[in-house]
Amino acid sequence: MQETKGLYIVQVRYGAEATEGRLYSYYSVDDLQVGDLVEVPTKNGLVKARVLTTGVTEAEVASFKHAMRTIPAGSVIHEKLTTEEKLDDLDRMVNLCDTCKSRQEYPMCSPGDVEFGDGKGLDNTIKCSKYEIRPELEEMEEGLNAEGLTLVGAEKPTAETAIIRIAPDKDEGYIALLTETTKLLEYSTKLVIKGLDDKKAATNDLIIMSDLGKRIETVKKEWLGPIDEHRGDVFNKFKQLTEPLAQAVKQTKAAMIEYDRQQESKRLELEEIARKERELEEAKARAENRAPVEVETVAIPEQDTGQTRSELGLASTVTTYKAKVVDFTLLSDDYKLPDMAKLNRVVNAAKGKIEIPGVEIETEYNLRTNRRTK
Repeated sequence: MQETKGLYIVQVRYGAEATEGRLYSYYSVDDLQVGDLVEVPTKNGLVKARVLTTGVTEAEVASFKHAMRTIPAGSVIHEKLTTEEKLDDLDRMVNLCDTCKSRQEYPMCSPGDVEFGDGKGLDNTIKCSKYEIRPELEEMEEGLNAEGLTLVGAEKPTAETAIIRIAPDKDEGYIALLTETTKLLEYSTKLVIKGLDDKKAATNDLIIMSDLGKRIETVKKEWLGPIDEHRGDVFNKFKQLTEPLAQAVKQTKAAMIEYDRQQESKRLELEEIARKERELEEAKARAENRAPVEVETVAIPEQDTGQTRSELGLASTVTTYKAKVVDFTLLSDDYKLPDMAKLNRVVNAAKGKIEIPGVEIETEYNLRTNRRTK
């Protein structure tokens, strides 16, 4: 099979039967075979597909390879086998008795044709004429764990659930990328440019690193796409709960604050009336050359403490203050911040050849790389 960048290229048709429909090209970490049933990533999550073509060359997919997704390691779905097929396919380290329906009778049920495997002792039976898999395992659900292994009893996706991969560090494709990036970091740490040839080689390295970065982003999207899609849906559903609740809290607080504001306004109004009545009495007393008498006024409520105690808890009024600039020119320099984004745009537009009072222009160097197009 054609190997590209450490990956294989195959063509699949969606669906387990794969009787009709167009072919889709994929990179594959595993060396898949024609007829393999696999789970492949799509924009709508993982779907089953049948491998129909292998050995695809890079030239055949050159025009659209940038959009191709990768089938992770361990994506082959092991289809149900008969008991005889299971016996032929068993690993020599696997103990048949662990999955046999006569497990409770072990080892008394062992016939004379038992063959043992390579495990410790003589307890890993790999051939047995009486072996019959337990019914609950025969009817196992299809599903994959983080390593891509078939899960026994895994839950099928429903309207409320989805099977999503969450352990990329267990995936061979991810591990291969990690190895590449680690080697590149070690190499770049020791890199010294001694001449033009070294600089050209380093340019090639940067192009390779850029390609690798794009590949990593593609793989990351394949992992995060289904998660983000479902996360967004779940988030939006919970917003239908949290938004009306937040609005209810906001309106309740606003009603309480408005009540406090009205009560404070009434209290201040009564205080003003009482003050004027006292001043009037004092003026009369001076005119009549007598001592002022105490004026009876309407009872003025005490100033609110800002706390309301109830059967369930305590509500406290918190006072904050916000500044509003009405004349920027009168502000102290301590409160004026430069617009660095605007300054940098102006300086770059002038290629550094500009004088701005109070500004010193510094020169920084960076590299931009572009892959050659044929």
